Amino acid sequence: MMSPNLPQNDLSHQDLSHQDLRNREYCHRNLTGTKFNGSDLSHAKFSGANLERAQFCGANLKQTKFSGAQLEDTVFTRADLTGADLSGANLRRANLPGANLRGADLTDTDLSQANVQEALFQGCTGLSKDAKRDLKSRGAILHSSNSDRKWWVEKVLVPITVALITSGGIFGIAKVISVPKPSASPNPSHYSK
Repeated sequence: MMSPNLPQNDLSHQDLSHQDLRNREYCHRNLTGTKFNGSDLSHAKFSGANLERAQFCGANLKQTKFSGAQLEDTVFTRADLTGADLSGANLRRANLPGANLRGADLTDTDLSQANVQEALFQGCTGLSKDAKRDLKSRGAILHSSNSDRKWWVEKVLVPITVALITSGGIFGIAKVISVPKPSASPNPSHYSK
């Protein structure tokens, strides 16, 4: 918890893990190296805060505001950043493996050298085509389930259907089903007694 000797704006190197910190305001504070692992920080405000080397592993950061925050070398492993405002934030060398950034605002966000392996960036705003290509090349997930479905339809279902139609597969099956089966011939053993 907070040390009584620290200035109010300095919460650096504190362990605030596994706490309910929803709607809290930490704007422009020094939170260098502070641990928020597993905490609920939804709708919290960190605008302009120094969060270098802070830890948010598994934290709930839905709709949290990090605009203009210093997040260099910060760890967001498996954190939920759905709808977070990261505009103008410095996420250089941040660790985001498995993080959910669905719908986040990434306008002017520095993600250079960040670990984005398996991080979900679906529906984010503020990303250029080049930035999306770069993130994808580093292992980020940018597609939606709709595009997955579209891929399966275009790349699997349509070619199989076309192959069946052109080879007579579907029509051949239809003919077999529609051809009446010959009636069974009488079994002579029934009549010999």
